[in-house]
Amino acid sequence: TFFGWLTREDYIAKNPMDKIDKIKEVKAIKKAFSEIEVEKMRRHLYALGEDTKTDKLTKMRNIAIFEMLLSTGVRISELIGLANVAEDSDIESMIVFGKGQKEREVFLNAKAVLAVREWVKIKKEYNIASPYLFCSVLSPYEQLQIAGVEIMVRELGRTVGVEKAHPHRYRRTAATWALRRGMPIDQVKQMLGHESISTTTIYAKSDLSDVKANHSKVLT
Repeated sequence: TFFGWLTREDYIAKNPMDKIDKIKEVKAIKKAFSEIEVEKMRRHLYALGEDTKTDKLTKMRNIAIFEMLLSTGVRISELIGLANVAEDSDIESMIVFGKGQKEREVFLNAKAVLAVREWVKIKKEYNIASPYLFCSVLSPYEQLQIAGVEIMVRELGRTVGVEKAHPHRYRRTAATWALRRGMPIDQVKQMLGHESISTTTIYAKSDLSDVKANHSKVLT
């Protein structure tokens, strides 16, 4: 690119890179979590002890985050920006603000609804007043930061032996599972808040296990 610019601007007469082949990147398929990996992480979270107030708060908050990420496929920036909700409010759907502050509605499954309700309930029990749904478990209970979620997600994966556990993989998992279970790709696009459906099609690329499963159904 640099030598091309030099040539166009007449700093040099000929681009010395013209005969050099472009480097080919290895296009690896980015995989979603398997159902076994998800259950390993879920079982670990639910089995954690509750010896202290901080332990209990951390456990309930992290379970709610875990179930929210899998259920909605929201970005971490959208998750931590969620406003606090009342214990008795309808939380089967929530409004998030995506890129460019564009709002959209996301929907929670039963596991996420129950987990969020438990988290809201325990916050009320300990008189934790925060304008944000997800906050620190220590006073003054400030807004949870992106780095805090990233650390939680990576430590959880490392503890139970799940490799490459990072926040965006939850988003990829939500999209992949939705597509596998029959959600139309335009609805997955809406769920994820993508501007273009071409971005969503990245998640539609089947991995080998999908091809093998469908091969056994149609070519027997």
